[in-house]
Amino acid sequence: LVPEPGHRKALATLLLADHALTEVRLRYQERRQPPVPCEWRLCRLWGDGIEEPLHALFICSNSPALVALRASFWDKRGAGATTYHGLAPLETLHRLLLDAKIVNKFARFCYLMLELYDTFPMLVPAADWLRGVLADPTDRRLHSLDIIDPNSGMLVSH
Repeated sequence: LVPEPGHRKALATLLLADHALTEVRLRYQERRQPPVPCEWRLCRLWGDGIEEPLHALFICSNSPALVALRASFWDKRGAGATTYHGLAPLETLHRLLLDAKIVNKFARFCYLMLELYDTFPMLVPAADWLRGVLADPTDRRLHSLDIIDPNSGMLVSH
């Protein structure tokens, strides 16, 4: 469905949590930098939320370039884009992935979004700030794309 290798790789890295967004990159200890707690893995485009795929793809509005990129993606969908308006980001993602007519264009959007994020440095808290606030190494935080029941807080079976 996605013939362009770069676009296919971008989509796969987002879905498999192997991307360069801070949600993944700051999860692990690296050199002298301890793991960063999830709530401190802020968006590099002025830190108004956790930098994870759904935030980057559908929510973040702090970069005019990202907003223009997102608007261009939706504008090219034409009248079909209205079916996605008002949906939660996770639902939007699921529907885009299941729509064979636009998954290729969505993969291109993912590629361009990741390229844009790579042009900005990550917001990495100083190691001294993290002393006493280290991420629990036994914590298996669910991936941002997992579905969690809001009432029970449990992972919903697929």
